[in-house]
Amino acid sequence: MVAIGEIYETSWGYDMTHNDFLQIVAVSKTGKTVTCKMIKSKKLTGGGYSGEEIALPNEFVGKEFRMNVREDRLRGQYPYCAHVIDNDSSKRMGSFKLWDGKATYYNTVD
Repeated sequence: MVAIGEIYETSWGYDMTHNDFLQIVAVSKTGKTVTCKMIKSKKLTGGGYSGEEIALPNEFVGKEFRMNVREDRLRGQYPYCAHVIDNDSSKRMGSFKLWDGKATYYNTVD
């Protein structure tokens, strides 16, 4: 069962590891879909090309979007890299798991 305020995460990339975090802002009456918004993250360690980052609850970015609830995950199309761009043109299909509140690894290439 999902709840308003819960944070979910996904990571993706080929030669880099990107993390996207979303927060549930509404749950449908049936509980089969949720309305979400992307949230910002903060890099904790590294400072260079790799390290750890955490989600920043309630620091919303962009517009609301809908995701489907699937057993232990959320699945659907979402605006990725919302912390970099704030528009509707960059979307991807993804699957999010409930964030455990622990720092998540990232790796970027400059």
